[in-house]
Amino acid sequence: MARMAEIRLVIESKIENVFLVGLAVNKICSHLDLDASEAGRVELCIVEAVTNSIRHSYRGVAGRDVTLTVTILEEQVEFRICDQGISISPEKLEKPRLKFDPRDIKSLPEGGLGIYLMHQIMDEVRYVRGDGKNTLILLKSLVPHLA
Repeated sequence: MARMAEIRLVIESKIENVFLVGLAVNKICSHLDLDASEAGRVELCIVEAVTNSIRHSYRGVAGRDVTLTVTILEEQVEFRICDQGISISPEKLEKPRLKFDPRDIKSLPEGGLGIYLMHQIMDEVRYVRGDGKNTLILLKSLVPHLA
């Protein structure tokens, strides 16, 4: 699949910088003709992934880079979130089987919802560790799915 356009955003590993990533992702998604609701869901996934890099990979330590690379392909958009912190166990990125009653807010788990949402919203979720880098790859189809 041919690469049509690419942008790379680098933020310092500070939670207060994450909203900038969200703004950029939402605008890119809107430009790609994803409706506002879907653009918001994709934004949520990317914000969760970048937040996880800061909180878990870098343990909340500022001064490190988190890189988001957005590649627009013919039929999908690829988001790569990269850091050089502590690696994650690949099992933690498998689709979680959460058991809770969505009508009962008290039954919601305290963690793991971000990864769960990524699997629910994105078309593909992958993790690669190499050359001292963690890379989370999230793919979203730009072709409408047939119901």
